[in-house]
Amino acid sequence: MRFLDYLLQTPLVHDPAEKRYVNPADFGIGMDTECFVLDNVYAQLVEGIIDYGDGTSRTSYTPIGKELLRFHTNTDGSATYVVSKYCGIVPPYNNVMFEYKFDAVPVKKEYPQGSPGYWKDSDTIYEGVLVRSGSALDSEEHNWFGEQNPGHINMVMQEFWMLTDGKINNKIIGLDSFAVVSCDNEGNLLQYKSFPRRSPEEVEANSDAGTNNRVFLIALAGMMLLGTKVAESQKSPTPVISRQQRRYYERHPDRHPLVSEVRFHTLNVDRLKSHAESQGDLSKDGGWKVAWHTVRQHLRHLKNGKVVIVKAHCKGDPRKALVLKNYNIRMETGEKKPG
Repeated sequence: MRFLDYLLQTPLVHDPAEKRYVNPADFGIGMDTECFVLDNVYAQLVEGIIDYGDGTSRTSYTPIGKELLRFHTNTDGSATYVVSKYCGIVPPYNNVMFEYKFDAVPVKKEYPQGSPGYWKDSDTIYEGVLVRSGSALDSEEHNWFGEQNPGHINMVMQEFWMLTDGKINNKIIGLDSFAVVSCDNEGNLLQYKSFPRRSPEEVEANSDAGTNNRVFLIALAGMMLLGTKVAESQKSPTPVISRQQRRYYERHPDRHPLVSEVRFHTLNVDRLKSHAESQGDLSKDGGWKVAWHTVRQHLRHLKNGKVVIVKAHCKGDPRKALVLKNYNIRMETGEKKPG
């Protein structure tokens, strides 16, 4: 079973802002939700995590993670990500979940002196983001995006997590931060803003308990790798149940095995090379070895004399650079100049 299976089978998840349990279906989780497994991507982009036990953590990224997520080193030594250079971000479905196993990278628990350590006896199992766009947005969200970014690809991202409580040996599922994202029709990110889902008391007690941008960045990276054709997704096979088994389970629903009814897409990505590692690589046809850029529709003259139309598309390496082009098209009217 994967994280989305648990969300579909769990009627209630913990809401830290309301301090109560809510139905995940109220946030868009349903049988029409497609799921992409990012275990491979997460393990290649994240180097390690320090868990402070109070709902906050610090994430360190690998060299390829810093390049792909566009980290910029500031003068004070801190690093920030430049989302304006993200490209190829197009949601594959209007209602899609991006999830990964939390323990795919090393996690170190470190509790500062005086820290309350709310979750020191717990271990996170899964993290995931539900991304809704297009028809999956409600009317209020459509109106808000229409005023802010009309005509763009608009998304609402909601974080979910799952952990085991060491005291009672039970699984707890909850939701946390959310974010709003807007891209142009070519997938260039125009707006990204995340919001903490905390109660006023929690914010006052711990001002550092902000948003978990890590989970949103991993989801954006997954969409970027899909949009730039660097990653391929493999769909899980549909479980086959014979007619006799189906009739038996209809008579005895309590004996039905916990077989996932969701078809998962697993992102298959070979080991990603950093820019320094790929400097010596040669490319015969451009593709992944050059900077990511758009190519306008044009005519291609083949050796056999045929002329074919090449549709507008994007190509290149999103880690190396992002090249945006504006074309000035001159239309020939066919009129003769006076003279």
